[in-house]
Amino acid sequence: MHALIKGFQHVFCSDSHRASHRRLAHRLALAVLSIAALVATSPYARADGDPPSLDPRANALGGGGITFSAGSAGLGINPSLMQYTTGKGDFMSSAYLLHTRIDAPVSGPYTHDSSSVYSPVGDFAAAWRLSPKLVVGIGLQPVTGAGANFHLAGGSQERAIFVVMEADAGVSYAVTKKLSIGAAYRPSYFSGNITQLAPGSFFRAVEARTDFLGAVVGIQYTPEPKTHLAVVYRTRITAKLDGTVTTPGGFFHGTSQYASPDKISLGIDHHFLYDRLLLASQGEILLYGALPGTTYETVTTPMGTLSTPLVANDKNIYHIKVGAEFWVVPKLVAVRAGVYYGPNENNPAYVTSYAPYLGHTTAPTAGLGFRHGKMDIGASVNWQIRGGATVASTANGYPGKYSQGGVIAGAGVLYHF
Repeated sequence: MHALIKGFQHVFCSDSHRASHRRLAHRLALAVLSIAALVATSPYARADGDPPSLDPRANALGGGGITFSAGSAGLGINPSLMQYTTGKGDFMSSAYLLHTRIDAPVSGPYTHDSSSVYSPVGDFAAAWRLSPKLVVGIGLQPVTGAGANFHLAGGSQERAIFVVMEADAGVSYAVTKKLSIGAAYRPSYFSGNITQLAPGSFFRAVEARTDFLGAVVGIQYTPEPKTHLAVVYRTRITAKLDGTVTTPGGFFHGTSQYASPDKISLGIDHHFLYDRLLLASQGEILLYGALPGTTYETVTTPMGTLSTPLVANDKNIYHIKVGAEFWVVPKLVAVRAGVYYGPNENNPAYVTSYAPYLGHTTAPTAGLGFRHGKMDIGASVNWQIRGGATVASTANGYPGKYSQGGVIAGAGVLYHF
């Protein structure tokens, strides 16, 4: 989308406008790419490429869950875990509020501009047992809100609003009493609007839409009743973004690409103290280095079709997620806590104000669990400790301090029928 904005600048902006807004419009264009990743992830793990885990139990235990998120709660995490639904099946519903704070030099070199936004996130999933060995499930996760909202000096504003809709359809099969396998298909839809306003006549509105498809496969193995092992593979997601830019000069079409990496996750958990204490750990490798380091954007203008490269050169990274659960009142009340840790994939030479993560991210988590009859009720909160770094030079923005922090908090219920 850089070419999309850049071409409009040359066609529709005066020399004075071109000089004063060149860098800001450049970042606005890059947002069409980065926002697809930004809005579809939790505040502590943008690099994950996944929506946040909305199983309250998994979110409270460090954001993991590939060994213990049973039933429909495991549909998007490790579909093989649907095998552990009880009775005929179950239904999960949860609601969360995501808050993200971004600090970046948007209005000039080494300035301190801030964005603070709130986004509601929901999750609905259900699993049905068709036979003693076969369970199927479906799910829907809507996300909507503001990816960023910078209020700048002089009345200028730069904001991004989005809607993401991810669906899941999966199946789990018990190969033996100790081994289950599962797979889920993940069609998704993204729509975003990025608006740049300035006093006077300057105005830009970029709209982008895309559909993208992915899949996740998982295996869960129980070597002995109190220990669970799991491995999960999530496929790379690639998509073509179609965008439209609105200016005082008219409407124009452009395209670009977006990709999230392949991800391999390994997990283990163990129950202690007659099942009152659960300790779980999970490690992940995200193959960002296997993605193309350069993508291309095209724009159709009165001068013809332009094509411009956008360089990212991200690196492979890892995540570590650990957590503990203790049932204070056996089978009634549980306390939960955990932590997430991992580096960020962003190359400092290409960081943007919409994807400012740098260095490492640490996120403590906590929550409560309650059981009543056929219901499992949970609440959780996840804090990202704000991190970042000062960048002396970036091709996609101004030099200065880039940082981001956030929190996701909410509750959910799993009902067994």
